[in-house]
Amino acid sequence: MARDEGMEQANWTDAGADGVVLDMFPQETSAGRVVLSGLGEDQLEWVIMADGRVADAMAERQSSRRAMAALRSASAAAISELSFSGVNQVTALLRSYSAGQATAAMTLNAAAAGNSAALSSLTAPGVKSNAVVMPDDYDSEGRDDNWWTRATDLYVSELGQEHTIHVGGDIDWVKFTPDTIGRYSIQTTGTLSDMQFTVYSLTGAGELNEIATVKGDKLGGPEYSEFLRAGMTYYIKVSALDPDKTVKNYQIRVSASDGAYDQYEVGGGDGKAKGNDNLWTQATALSVGEVQLHSIHLNGDIDWVKIAANGLQTISLDASDDMKLTFYELTKSGLVEISRLAGNHGGIAYEFSSAKTYYVSAEKNGSGTVQAYELSLVNGNPGYIRVDQYENDNTKEQATTLTVKESQQHTLHDSGDVDWMTFSLTDTGYGEITLSATERLAAKLYQVVDGNLMEVSSQTGTNITITTEAAPGTTYYLQTETVDGTPVNSYDVNLSVTPPSQNYVVLFSGGCDMYNNRIDYYTTVREMYNTMLNVYNVPAENIFVVYADGTDPGGDCFDPFTERVFNSDMTYATSKGSQVLAASRNNLKNVFSQISSVITENDNFLFYAYDHGGGEEDPSIKGEEVLCGWYYPDLSTGTYGEMNDITGVEFAQWSESINAKAATLTYMFSECFSGGMLQALPEQDNLFGMSAANHFESSWSSFGPNGEFASCHSFASEIVRAFLNGYTSTYDVYNYVINNGDFACRNVYEPNGTCVEGHPDGGFEHPWMLGSNHQILAQV
Repeated sequence: MARDEGMEQANWTDAGADGVVLDMFPQETSAGRVVLSGLGEDQLEWVIMADGRVADAMAERQSSRRAMAALRSASAAAISELSFSGVNQVTALLRSYSAGQATAAMTLNAAAAGNSAALSSLTAPGVKSNAVVMPDDYDSEGRDDNWWTRATDLYVSELGQEHTIHVGGDIDWVKFTPDTIGRYSIQTTGTLSDMQFTVYSLTGAGELNEIATVKGDKLGGPEYSEFLRAGMTYYIKVSALDPDKTVKNYQIRVSASDGAYDQYEVGGGDGKAKGNDNLWTQATALSVGEVQLHSIHLNGDIDWVKIAANGLQTISLDASDDMKLTFYELTKSGLVEISRLAGNHGGIAYEFSSAKTYYVSAEKNGSGTVQAYELSLVNGNPGYIRVDQYENDNTKEQATTLTVKESQQHTLHDSGDVDWMTFSLTDTGYGEITLSATERLAAKLYQVVDGNLMEVSSQTGTNITITTEAAPGTTYYLQTETVDGTPVNSYDVNLSVTPPSQNYVVLFSGGCDMYNNRIDYYTTVREMYNTMLNVYNVPAENIFVVYADGTDPGGDCFDPFTERVFNSDMTYATSKGSQVLAASRNNLKNVFSQISSVITENDNFLFYAYDHGGGEEDPSIKGEEVLCGWYYPDLSTGTYGEMNDITGVEFAQWSESINAKAATLTYMFSECFSGGMLQALPEQDNLFGMSAANHFESSWSSFGPNGEFASCHSFASEIVRAFLNGYTSTYDVYNYVINNGDFACRNVYEPNGTCVEGHPDGGFEHPWMLGSNHQILAQV
């Protein structure tokens, strides 16, 4: 079998052991004959004998077209009766003969006998006749360009090479090897026929790899323009767009684009090979005072320079388009990136502060090319404001993504620079953006609503904080720009999200025992619970009630008006999901531990006690005060078991972990000697405490039948009324209690001092407070 690129396969059928012999001319003439010898399935040999001379059309894998070319090169006198038109038809008839078309072969013999009329009228069945086209110089006289392995060399030229498609299905192969790296144009011109060509490169395995196929019209012709590498051979297969058409004449040419690469690339500038700067190992040295002109001559081009810095030096860039510079230090493990900057003709500047060798890569910021850019190196700092690494971020569409807890450093490097950032919040709470700048800047926060930007905040200054309530899934945009056109040398942007504040409340009332646990303790604590739950929306699971014997069904409360003992009904809290525990030391300690494990720096803590307390009436004695718990009396013997008193020191120790975490801390004590408990608390900016009495005196209360809250009057009950009346800060609540309580002394006195001035029967308390003024609870 013989195969020609671009033609159908021809399966030649042997007529005998020696192949097929076609007598083209009578033996008695001097013209000789044409012999088609079957030399095996993969070889054909055409031998033209005329006037004793032999023309060999080459043996391996050749077609009838090559044989006809050899025939034309024989004696002109011997074949004068065989026109070129006839040759095309002879070719077709030879193919027909191979299929066993004997009639066509007989007509061929008649034509070969010199009957020019018959020869010119021959047409093989199913074969379309073409105009008379001569083979070109690259497809005749023993030459063949029908395979890529026999491609004709093509060089950069204004005129190019002239070729023909001299028979339907003819293919011409050419090859081009650039001397220098650059952009080249390959084009076919000069024909009235539609043409096409395919460009290939050669793989390491010796196989063709298609790069592109281009097609063109009759006038302009197809053209391929692309960056080609020096020393690499490119193969081009050319054919008519219509495989049945011939093309009388066409030119294929290669031209180089002027200025496609800079002088630091291979073949740059003056056309002489100088090397390459596409790898850090090929970096061009940049010296102080030198200005280098480069270009990014194709998409993906990277230029490398190296700088042997010997102190404070500044590299600057001025470009025709957006560029990106990446800076590296060479370490034992290789190059390590130390910075990345981006910008354009506004300038990029970077300071080298250490004496060492740096490597810098320059590339287009994004896709495309850069016609020209300058790199220069000077000593010191000429005062450039560097372009930050997030450029270009001058529009909403180019916004840089800002993530939570990330810090970004930007510049507004010229008067018209604008930076855009975008972020989304996934958690509820509050998003906070802080900006700290060297010069004043303007910042605007936008929220995307129905696809449009809605301004949320607009501020100007050097230190800006913008807070917005987080809407999970919502996209936000932050825009910054100069004020009065003054560039900003540097500013930091930080985004944080504060989760919704949680409120944690502990209500404590030990009561000592069933006879001392008065009914007003129960009703006042219940009222405080309902206020926290229903008015201030504290979740039930965040309210801990540590009271008397907890949920024990036995009697634990006494009503002095009816002189009856009854069980405190705690379902008001348990039914809502709150924990209700007996007022023991361990239970209070464990509650504090439980809260400290979940409370955060954004949360608030409130401790409220309405209870009995213990201490000494001698003002000089301090530190003996206690908060009374539940004593677990043994009714059979009339004695107490576990006492469960809590000292001020113990209380302060147990609450340490909460104090270290919470945003605000509020402690309210209303028991006798409560000033001692308050005095044991640490001094913290976020801690507030108040007590009904000083450390050596009792506190007082009054209540009516059944202990109804409306009849209760005490330091503890007035705290509840302060909350019910909308007082939510520590100072406001304290002042409300002082001004409205029945037993509080309103004269000036020393906090937790020795003052005993009051009602003649000792009924006046001396409340006092310490710490900061803050909101006790977050508004939910």
